[in-house]
Order: sequence, then structure tokens, then C-alpha cells
Amino acid sequence: MKAQDLKKIPLFENMSIELLEEICSRMSLKYLKKDEVLFYKDDIGDALYIINSGKIKISIPTEEGEELIITIFTDGDFFGELSILDKAPRSADAIALTNTQLFVLHRDVFYSYLFKRTEALESIMSALCTRLRKTDEFLTDLCYTNFSKRLVKTLIDLINRFGKRQDAGILLDLELTQKDLGAMLGVTRETVNREIMKLKHQKILSQDKKRIIIKDFSKLLNLI
Repeated sequence: MKAQDLKKIPLFENMSIELLEEICSRMSLKYLKKDEVLFYKDDIGDALYIINSGKIKISIPTEEGEELIITIFTDGDFFGELSILDKAPRSADAIALTNTQLFVLHRDVFYSYLFKRTEALESIMSALCTRLRKTDEFLTDLCYTNFSKRLVKTLIDLINRFGKRQDAGILLDLELTQKDLGAMLGVTRETVNREIMKLKHQKILSQDKKRIIIKDFSKLLNLI
């Protein structure tokens, strides 16, 4: 692990190389295979994780044995900060969607270095505020927005984060089943399937197995 690698991550980008070299000496690397669990809800949490490469799904198990997907993190994102700050157990499961490489920052290192750095605290507080705002928006949409618009908003958010332009349109570079979309929106796969079929008939998107291609992004935006 090199200081230059950390410098590319937003949480560390404003820190000096000298400080990053010191942090590197006290961090560790963790590798996860696709579908491997990093931690479960209610596990003891003593580390902050930063994704160097890969994707991590954060989800909450339901009483029915299903899951509610809270978010998906990717390169440069960090998570696990809540348990570092309040020393409470993990609030959700974290599972690798792809082969993933993580930087691991334990609580003692966090307080020794990051907690004393204004720029690092600002990054963490900004991320926490953004996540809280998204939770507020999700709850508001759940109560007051019809499912069709909620699905469209979710697709737009995913495209903005994981979209790759191709000749056929914008590929959602994320293996995502209709069941997964349902888990992100709190509905069944059948409900998602009905709405996806409508978007297909309008020639807004196409779907091949777990891959979605947005064929007309402007038309999708107009559905909000």
C-alpha cells in the first residue's frame, strides 16, 4: 500500500504525503471475493473501510428473510464510520458484489490521525449528511411518491454513479436483478417487472439478464 494510492481517495486527498505514509503504516488491506460477507448487522464494529476497488452492498435483513438494500458503495467510498463514532454494533450487513479490495482503518488509528484533521472530519460529516438526506428523501418518496417515479429516480441515481456510455445507450455497469431493484425500493420482484416492461415498451431501456441499458436517458428524466 502506498501513500499515493490513498491520495486518490476523497477522504485523504487534502492530506500531506508524509502524513499519509504514516497512516499507511498502520492500515491493513482486506480482500473479499464476490458475495463474501464483510460483516453482519449487530456485529461489533471497530474499523472504518475504504474501497480501493470493487463494490460493496449495504443491506438490512427483514423479518421475512429478505433484504432491504440501503446503498451500494464503490471505488473511493468509505463506510463503517457509525460504529467508529458511537461504538454501537453494526447497523447493517456489508456484502461484496464483486471481488473487492479494502483499506481497513481501525478505531485507534482513526482517532490518532483522522479525528484530529479538520479536512478528514469535514469529509466524514459531509458523507453522513448526504446519507441522512438520502434517507429522508427515500422515506418521503416511500410515503408520497408512486412506485413508477421511485423506480425511475433509482435508475437515474444508479446511472449517474455506475453508467457507462456505449453505442446502444448507457450501460448500468452493475449486476442487478429485478429482485435486487425490489430490495432497493421495498417492493416485490413482480412489481419491478411490471414497471420494467412498461419502460421497455416505451423503448427507454433494455435488459439482458442482470444488465440494464438505458436507450433514451432524456425520456427517462422526463418521467420524474
